[in-house]
Amino acid sequence: RVMAVYQDYGATDLDLLEDDDDVFITQLEDDRVFGLGVGFYVAPQVELKGHVMHHDADARNADSTMYAAGLDYHITNRTTLYGVYSIINNDDNAARVMSNYGHGSGTTQDGEGFNVGPGDNQWGLSFGVIHNF
Repeated sequence: RVMAVYQDYGATDLDLLEDDDDVFITQLEDDRVFGLGVGFYVAPQVELKGHVMHHDADARNADSTMYAAGLDYHITNRTTLYGVYSIINNDDNAARVMSNYGHGSGTTQDGEGFNVGPGDNQWGLSFGVIHNF
């Protein structure tokens, strides 16, 4: 199996700079995300998977790349065990995390948690069961 994704994100806002009483609309961000994933069966019930996702930020030194490798073990047609290891490499001005996309904010009430500072990298290990009802 092969997976590919591409997203282009642009945001505009009003720039408060005035020139001859004109207000200019300027583009603040123009980010792109693209990725590639593959999966192949090494046995009838075992699938190895790999993904690479890259966030190409408009800001200088603010790109991020996530690498993930995983294994699915298909117990039945409806039940799968999985394990995934992933890492995000952030540039000096990027602080992207993998923990808050569908899994909460990544920060506990006392301010500690899974957030990273600019230029820090984050890794994660996940295991689970998927059962389709």
